[in-house]
Amino acid sequence: MVYASSKAARYQQAKDTLRTFVITVNIGDIDEDITRCWEAIFAPGKGWRVIVSCSDDDEDYLAPWSVSRKDKHCVVI
Repeated sequence: MVYASSKAARYQQAKDTLRTFVITVNIGDIDEDITRCWEAIFAPGKGWRVIVSCSDDDEDYLAPWSVSRKDKHCVVI
């Protein structure tokens, strides 16, 4: 798994600058490693990528949980 540079904004960072429709997700009081994972999940575009290599044909396949958001809504945590 590799994190991309895209990540969801944190509420404290975003509340004064966002002017679009905002969805706020309360992830509770968690450590930075888990917070980074949620930032990737709710990131605009692709926040993370998981590649599964197949040794039989030397092809790389994206794992099914490698998702991306294309909507225009802003998700903050």
